[in-house]
Amino acid sequence: YNLLYLLLILLGGGAARWHLLLGLLTGLADGCYWLSYGHLLADATDLSNRDSGIAIISIFANLVNLTVPLLASFVIDRVGGTKGYITVFAMAFAVSLVTCALALRLPKRHTETEHHVDYPFTFRAIARNRHLLYGLAAQSCKGVREGAFTFILSIVLYQMVSNELLVGFNTFLSAAAAIASFVIASRILSLTNRVRYMGLAVAVLTGIAGVCIFHLSPVMVIVYTVVNAFFAGFLENSTYSTFLDMMQLVPELDDHRPELLAINDTVLEIGRCLGLGFFLAMNLWVGESIRVQVWSLLLLTLTQIGTVLLCGRAMAAAPKDRQGAV
Repeated sequence: YNLLYLLLILLGGGAARWHLLLGLLTGLADGCYWLSYGHLLADATDLSNRDSGIAIISIFANLVNLTVPLLASFVIDRVGGTKGYITVFAMAFAVSLVTCALALRLPKRHTETEHHVDYPFTFRAIARNRHLLYGLAAQSCKGVREGAFTFILSIVLYQMVSNELLVGFNTFLSAAAAIASFVIASRILSLTNRVRYMGLAVAVLTGIAGVCIFHLSPVMVIVYTVVNAFFAGFLENSTYSTFLDMMQLVPELDDHRPELLAINDTVLEIGRCLGLGFFLAMNLWVGESIRVQVWSLLLLTLTQIGTVLLCGRAMAAAPKDRQGAV
């Protein structure tokens, strides 16, 4: 990420000509960051507090989402032009350096044996532990919806109003809704009720998508975005919590966590690619209208019934004796 920020600062207005290189670098940065994040999260939480731990982390993440876009817009507006964007990237680079310094102070993970990458062993262990296999399948199914919903609702709104200020305000509202959601989730979610709340989230998200189809307007899209921000966390974070729980219940893979987390990120990205591919296919074969896009979002949301069922199967297949021992 630091290299990415430096390149954006140095390239300035010429950055657009290098978008493929910058995109590849972003993907590499994401892979390194989120793989390490998974390690840290698995070390810092366990079966008793994973839901609340992830929710608390998400609260702080959305506080950043609530404030930083407004700050960046203010800086870009005041400085103006390309210099405004360079200033924002310079600020991001400075924050990233502080983050690196703090990360180096985190406790180091120690294992009894030296780690050797062994994917064949990891795949065999996954095949032997159905609960872990279901957890990975749920992650992939979750990605089908997650990839498109990262940005599509903002694009739909912008197509309807062509007003960047309103889109920014919509982002602010969604971050506020997400914070409220995670505050509640940190207090009510647990290993025993997680799947039930996931099912509720899918039902509400499907319902609001259906309402948006029949009453499509900028206000309705904003309502959809806020409702999605509130309930998506109950689905997406809970799926990741389930996977981490299932991983923890396979002690033989403790020394092969890097391989397992890499497999998890891979199947998640495959799911995201499938979801985005479906969205693009709908636009290509059915039409590029906003209504077709909203129909696509409804169909992608319906796939999350599979995510809930797979998480339920994972929990049911998990060895109860190991749950009590952890």
